[in-house]
Amino acid sequence: IPQLVVANHNSSNGMVTFNWTASSDLHSGVKGYDLQLSPDPEFQSKPINYTTGVTPRFTASVPYDGKWYARVRAFDYVNNKGLFSSLYGKQIDVTPPQFTFLKPNGTIINSPTLVVKTSEQAVCTYDGLPFFYTNSTYHEAKPSLSEGSYSLLISCKDNAGLVNQTNIVFNYTT
Repeated sequence: IPQLVVANHNSSNGMVTFNWTASSDLHSGVKGYDLQLSPDPEFQSKPINYTTGVTPRFTASVPYDGKWYARVRAFDYVNNKGLFSSLYGKQIDVTPPQFTFLKPNGTIINSPTLVVKTSEQAVCTYDGLPFFYTNSTYHEAKPSLSEGSYSLLISCKDNAGLVNQTNIVFNYTT
């Protein structure tokens, strides 16, 4: 019976790689594996099924963030199917943090303040410089700017290592 050993739980494109121990069949040989994924640990609600080759690794599409369960079984050249592995459950993140700008909005008077709100815990930077308050869902920075027009690259990285970035354009007047 194969056992799932490691999965890469983070993906910027919805693809997650699963690894498991190899099985053996002394009579007809292992032809491949069936990998099942489901957000339901009982696999009652339409699991996602993949049939792989003999390599004990497969990169599967996971459609959305959340707790996902996986199990794998081997099958041989005469189509005998083995037992499924132990259940493997893991929180999988396939979505980078989404964010909205709370400040600035258009022309800024006095001291410029950047405020970003993210959809999940993240660490944010502006033009590669860290926000002085970050590593949560609220991020604040007070860059030292001269009067003028600016386009700053805001980049936020979640705990899974997924990154979202965009430019904010504004004018600063004293």
